[in-house]
Amino acid sequence: MTGLLMNRILVIVPAYNEQSSIANIIKDIRERTKESDILVVNDSSTDKTAETLDALKVNHIDMAFNVGIGGAIQTGMRYAIKKGYDITVRVDGDGQHDPGDINKLVNHLLHGEADLVVGSRFMEKGGFKSTFMRRIGISFLNFLCSGIRGPRINDITSGFHGYNRKAMLAIQELYPHDFPEPEIIVIMKKLGLRIKEIPVKMNPRTKGVSSIRGFKALFYIIKVTLAIIVVYLRRYNEQSSSDI
Repeated sequence: MTGLLMNRILVIVPAYNEQSSIANIIKDIRERTKESDILVVNDSSTDKTAETLDALKVNHIDMAFNVGIGGAIQTGMRYAIKKGYDITVRVDGDGQHDPGDINKLVNHLLHGEADLVVGSRFMEKGGFKSTFMRRIGISFLNFLCSGIRGPRINDITSGFHGYNRKAMLAIQELYPHDFPEPEIIVIMKKLGLRIKEIPVKMNPRTKGVSSIRGFKALFYIIKVTLAIIVVYLRRYNEQSSSDI
């Protein structure tokens, strides 16, 4: 890929109890993005995720206590900034994000097309299909965020994100902790940063179960709705090239 050797790229993999899938994820990332470095943020897993990471000899941070997905990503982002990386890509440790699409996100960042690139499940026909109720919830959140200036995002809950350094610096202190995906889109829009959504492949979960199901799904929608409203009402200083 043109430009990769001139830009330092870090793939951040948040992981919590992913001993059954993490080895394959790391293998795929290594094979498909040879120019990128990898950082796994082990969010105080209670299974053998830490031992698996040691055996893989992959760079990782073991959190002293569970901080949640947002805290894990924020930790990885601060690490990337401190170490001088230009681009970060989040790839979840459960196997749903296809490492083969990492370079697609990176390419759009390298060409200066956006500050955040979102990998979407819903931009191509025949792609990944979630449950009916989950699609209803995603559609509602999409509608809720559509009135905020900036592009409409079809897959507001996708966690397959790529950030350039401008975005990393802008949001390192603002990254939401609980269910960060919709909130970070709104924050980026409020900051006046550029967002681009591209189609990617998403795999169905093969191990474990989602933490957002049943009554938790309704709680998720209510909680994220309130969080988006709070973020929308909050005042942010828009970023300019002189700030970063």
